[in-house]
Amino acid sequence: MKRTIIFILFLSAAVLIGAQSLNQQIRNLAVEITRGYMDGHKNLLIKPRIGIGDFSNESAGAVKNSVGSLVSVMLTDELSRSTVFQVIERRDLDALMKEYKLSLSGFTSESTAPQLGELQGVELLVLGSVAEQGDSYVVSARLVEVETGKIITSARITAGRKEIEQESEKYIASTFQSPYGITLSPNATGLIEIGGNSNGFFLFSVDAGYRVAKWLSFSLGYVSLLSREMQGLDTPKISGTTKDGTTYTDVSRYFRFSASGISLASEAVFSPTVRLSLGARLGAVLYVNPVLEQDFPDFPVWLPNSSGNLISATDRIIVTGFNHSLYASYHLSLSAAYLVSPRLSLFARAGGFYLPEFVPTSFEIAGSVRDTTINSDADIDTNGTFPQYHKFNFSRNSSGERVGFSALGVSFQLGMAVNF
Repeated sequence: MKRTIIFILFLSAAVLIGAQSLNQQIRNLAVEITRGYMDGHKNLLIKPRIGIGDFSNESAGAVKNSVGSLVSVMLTDELSRSTVFQVIERRDLDALMKEYKLSLSGFTSESTAPQLGELQGVELLVLGSVAEQGDSYVVSARLVEVETGKIITSARITAGRKEIEQESEKYIASTFQSPYGITLSPNATGLIEIGGNSNGFFLFSVDAGYRVAKWLSFSLGYVSLLSREMQGLDTPKISGTTKDGTTYTDVSRYFRFSASGISLASEAVFSPTVRLSLGARLGAVLYVNPVLEQDFPDFPVWLPNSSGNLISATDRIIVTGFNHSLYASYHLSLSAAYLVSPRLSLFARAGGFYLPEFVPTSFEIAGSVRDTTINSDADIDTNGTFPQYHKFNFSRNSSGERVGFSALGVSFQLGMAVNF
């Protein structure tokens, strides 16, 4: 037990020393920049206003770990304590640059500095870059005079790779995975019914999420659901009377379901590492006017010929079935999300879904609508028959059962999240 405590204390001390070492190196960088400026400005009366841009990431490791942003933030903190400069807050510098349709990422060399000459009172800019060199990162900084674009001084430090990446992880976590983070997530979901006819559905959505705590988030989104051509084809008999007698014709009926609506979801989140989050998600989608479409590619019609007799032909008709009652689907899934960059996450989810029974009560064919009060099966049959189509009952299948469906199955989802 004693050895364990000693080991923990030793490890904690090592981490603290590493963090102090990096802080000291950034402090040295700030001192070098200040000293270089003071060498040419001995009689300084008024503090010049200075802005610190994001340092450019010049290697894959620097990009992956957002080292440039970390260095910029740490250097801003150090120079804020300076008695020589008046440091512009990063949010203020961002606001000024947006006003002139500029961005921090554009200012990575002294040649771009004169473009900032019109910014309100900004006299100096610290620009820089970060690159890997073996087991270290080399941080190079330049102090540039805004009005002329002249480099006043430059400085460089070398920081341990492991140390700076650990600090960068903390920075990413505190800045972009804050307890109150907002995300925008376009995603696509495949739904497969288990058992029954194994129908398939595709769900596309855009969600806006709000992380109210480190372990809990809520989301609101827009959803569009579309089924594949449903299996289990119906083959009813259609009858019609001609002058030559009664004709019976077999037809095929295909089904498709579509709907759009609003999704609501909550997710319990656990982050074993800064970049990886695991979650359990419970959601529901409230659909507005869902539609069950019936497609008859060879529906029989009878047309008069030149002799005045009726002859049999076929035509394709689409029957749209509605139900104006509220309809919702329910979804439960487990998720894994990986923070690719400070602003972008990729995630995958797998789980189950339930589509309750949907039964149309009103029908439409080519603008002709049958929509009356539904009190009984007789009303359903009235809504489902059209005189011009031989009074065929579109509300029932060939077995006399109401046309409708429900589904229970598994779901697979892929998406991305943009973090704000």
